[in-house]
Amino acid sequence: MILVMQTLGYPPSILNLAMVSVLGALAIFSFVVMGLKMIDFLDPSQLTRYLANETIESIKSVSPSGFMWKNNVIQSLHQRVAERALSTYQNIIKLATSRESQVSGIDLAAPALAVLRVYADAKPRIPTESYWFKRSYGHQDWLTADFTRLDLALRTSTSLLPDLIPNLSWFEKYLGEIFVMILRAVINKQHSQEIIELSEWINQSLTIMAEDFELTEAVYLLHILSPVVRGAIYANSKDYSHPGLLDAWMRWPISILLGFSRNFLTITSESIHQQMNNIAWDKLETLYATKMPRDAVKKLEYLLKTIQFEQAVEGQIITPLWYWEEIIGSSLLLSISESIEALIEIFKMFPTEAASLIEDKQYELAAAAIQRGLEACEKFEYHLGNGSQLAESLADLHRTADIPWPKPDWSKFKGEIDACRGNLASSLARVVNNIGLLPQLEGQPDYFGQAYTFLAEQSYTAMLTGNHKLFEQIFPSFFQSCFIARQRVMKRTKPMAGSMDAALVLSTEPILDLLELSGYAILFSELGDKELWHITNKLWDSFLSRAADSKIRLISAIAEYRDGVFGVTPRDFVRTKWQQTFEQKLRESGLLSEYGEPLKKVHKSAIIKIITRTGHLFDRPRDIFQALYLSRKSKARGIKWRRSVQ
Repeated sequence: MILVMQTLGYPPSILNLAMVSVLGALAIFSFVVMGLKMIDFLDPSQLTRYLANETIESIKSVSPSGFMWKNNVIQSLHQRVAERALSTYQNIIKLATSRESQVSGIDLAAPALAVLRVYADAKPRIPTESYWFKRSYGHQDWLTADFTRLDLALRTSTSLLPDLIPNLSWFEKYLGEIFVMILRAVINKQHSQEIIELSEWINQSLTIMAEDFELTEAVYLLHILSPVVRGAIYANSKDYSHPGLLDAWMRWPISILLGFSRNFLTITSESIHQQMNNIAWDKLETLYATKMPRDAVKKLEYLLKTIQFEQAVEGQIITPLWYWEEIIGSSLLLSISESIEALIEIFKMFPTEAASLIEDKQYELAAAAIQRGLEACEKFEYHLGNGSQLAESLADLHRTADIPWPKPDWSKFKGEIDACRGNLASSLARVVNNIGLLPQLEGQPDYFGQAYTFLAEQSYTAMLTGNHKLFEQIFPSFFQSCFIARQRVMKRTKPMAGSMDAALVLSTEPILDLLELSGYAILFSELGDKELWHITNKLWDSFLSRAADSKIRLISAIAEYRDGVFGVTPRDFVRTKWQQTFEQKLRESGLLSEYGEPLKKVHKSAIIKIITRTGHLFDRPRDIFQALYLSRKSKARGIKWRRSVQ
């Protein structure tokens, strides 16, 4: 520049020198930036970030915040851009995982997970007929096709023209393949921390998707990722990462449930009224601001067409607001009912996987899966109550008989969850004693203790509800586990300073649980459930068929020792809760009155008459069992029983 100015006869000034210096610095800096960009091309994690940002921009461009978002050409353009970016993303993952690479699986997955979360938020606001959704052929049924298509096909001797149907899940399928490749690569590296961290990120993404009503897509991801995890668990049961991986995997269905069930607390008849009132039918973006399930969005799109026709014919909107609310409320309730059915289906994976792990003799992993399944059943049952309340709230929108109103069968849903819980309890009964014989390693969860505690609770609940089949399946295993539990406690509990020997006291707890539940079996049998005592009596007869004298004396000594101990143990609170629920059952039956009030009903059983003589159950079930069963055994002669037993 300076040479040109001198040639033209203009002497260079200080300003010219300053400008040339600035331009030179910018040129040098641009080479630095270009060099950094070239280095980024060697880093797969950096490349995936660029692709993720490009994909996110395409997603935003086809939602109401995008420029010309309603234009079909723009929609199709951004669909191709996003598809190309995701395809390139997949190729990068293949290259990065096909050779020894130090790239973290978390760094590779993070951009895709960010894209998934953005898409979960934006998808409900994308029109169903948008060309963002890839088209696939939907072939017509010749027996139900309309006359025009049928006549054209017959005249031309061709097939029926297929429909072009929007594929609403094409985007998730691309992302799902990316997650499968990354998860498989991370598992093959056997880096525990990375596996757990990636699983947790997937867990959070599934929650967000379900919360945004993308339940079908969340279930799809669960189904394609599960075989990868399952294969790793069954390939080598001694891998140290598997307990954490299994636990993370078992949390995925729970996260889908929790994410979806949050909508039970936000959707009400008032919120639907507010959302419908905020829609300006001449402004399409307001229709997609409601963030409803896709089925409800389709109903809104149908309403839009009818309202536009109404305005064209009548010159104004005549249909009242309450009619729109009823249509959307019906669609929402139907969508929720179908979603609950889908959730119940995926929850069946818990007993299925538990049974497979037991067959594979991976008992501790089976126990971990069972306990997550039991947690899932409890959560599901709780949220079913919220769903039922939501259905009652939406019933206020049902005003006409012309619109069919869904009626979810909540008792059926609860029954299926109870069946799932029963299957898990039966599986736990199969595995509890195998776990009890294994050494408990330091830092490992107490699977046996949790299994024992649950089986004790379920045994009592089965008696309380009259579930003979479940009681017969789990009580024999619990019976045996009580003696295993006693030995484990004695080995692991150190004596405490003072007069109270903690090891001895705590080691007697399983025996007291067994005596207590055996006593309840007698009481419930006296109330009419004879099968309960038949099962219990058979177990005790088998147990006492050998060395009955020493066993009875040991049990009697344990019971007598505990009566002389002053103090309350954690299991005492559990047994007190059993007593309170049994008293409540007697009061509901009219067999136990409040203090000072006459009995409403007198039972024919002498035992029931004795224990209900006051307004409180003073006779302990374990004393009743010892008095009516143990003390009557021939080998029990010579034993001095306590007064409460006599």
